[in-house]
Amino acid sequence: MTWQFDIRTAMLLGSALTFLVGAMMLVASTTQPIAERGIMRWWVLGAISYSVGFALIGLRGWIWIGWSVVLGNGIVAVGLACFAIAMRRYFGMPEWRRRLLALVPAILATSVTFLFAVRDDSFRQGLILLQYAVVFAVCVQTLYRNDQPPSVGRHMVGVLFGTCMCLMLVHALLVLLWRDPIPNIFAVTPLTISVFVVGGLLPVLGTIAFLLMCTERNQRELETAARIDHLTGINNRGAIEAMATRMIATTLRHGEPMALMVVDIDHFKRINDELGHAAGDKALLATVQMLQQLVRTCDVLGRLGGEEFVLLMPDTDAVQARRAAERMRVEVERTPVTFFGTFRSLTVSIGVAEYRVEDGNFSRLLQRADRALYSAKHSGRNRVLVDLMAPDTLMAV
Repeated sequence: MTWQFDIRTAMLLGSALTFLVGAMMLVASTTQPIAERGIMRWWVLGAISYSVGFALIGLRGWIWIGWSVVLGNGIVAVGLACFAIAMRRYFGMPEWRRRLLALVPAILATSVTFLFAVRDDSFRQGLILLQYAVVFAVCVQTLYRNDQPPSVGRHMVGVLFGTCMCLMLVHALLVLLWRDPIPNIFAVTPLTISVFVVGGLLPVLGTIAFLLMCTERNQRELETAARIDHLTGINNRGAIEAMATRMIATTLRHGEPMALMVVDIDHFKRINDELGHAAGDKALLATVQMLQQLVRTCDVLGRLGGEEFVLLMPDTDAVQARRAAERMRVEVERTPVTFFGTFRSLTVSIGVAEYRVEDGNFSRLLQRADRALYSAKHSGRNRVLVDLMAPDTLMAV
């Protein structure tokens, strides 16, 4: 008993499986964030279109050749264009809808011209495969010409679409250069098997990989949301505590100094009461922007809550931290902020503390910096005070 590979059966089964996977992805898209739904629905439209077109091609010889060759290739082109649009939308790139969907009339015109007007199967097959290869190339370019972090899902999609691009190019060149069209697309040859097997598996595996891409990005966004303050875009208190713990361990291990400062916007409640919460948000953002311009790359800036910010400063003693805090205080004071067309100056009070072995942990160090800040605010605001460990050793600038 010899095993025989039936390309037609494989194509029809692949089409049915692709349709089912597309339907499942449509259901899955309803559970995704709103921003992801539109992207996933473009992919679903691509998978369903691809499956219908692939099935029509697989029915060649059983239905009119116009439906199989012309309409089948045209609908496959719609599917590929939708895949490319979904990818470009996923990465926030221009969608190129008109350019990509222009492939559909181009393939329809190629099919009609070389099938009915000028009978030339070599040109018809070769040009259609080349046009497919162009869309695959756009997909691969979209996947790797962006600044998104690498991921398993993205590489899976890239390998699939890159393989299809290469197969389409090889197949097209063989047909065009040797002028030897495949008389029977269901002929069992290594090239036809590879083209139709990969083409049949592409939307199924591609859909799974694309779902993995979406899941990976959602996971990254959740991780970011867990450590980033949603308003200012800097570290939140939880992230600061985790990084401070690691920084303290490094300080103890290497014997290097470490300082912490707490920055508080003076009279912040007055800004909210007089100008509204939108003005308060703007004051927070403006303060963060000014602080970010003065911190070093090794420093870690975060928001404790409300109008309070914290800065972790590795390899920095109390004197150095006090000087840095004074530069920040002066910069904030002399940089007016625009609130609804009017300029208003902000000031900050800053408490500084250098880590001591006696502190033990971040909470104690923060408590000392808070104590210095409290004293700075109650002694006139717009000043820097340094806590030198004991209650009576606050040093003013």
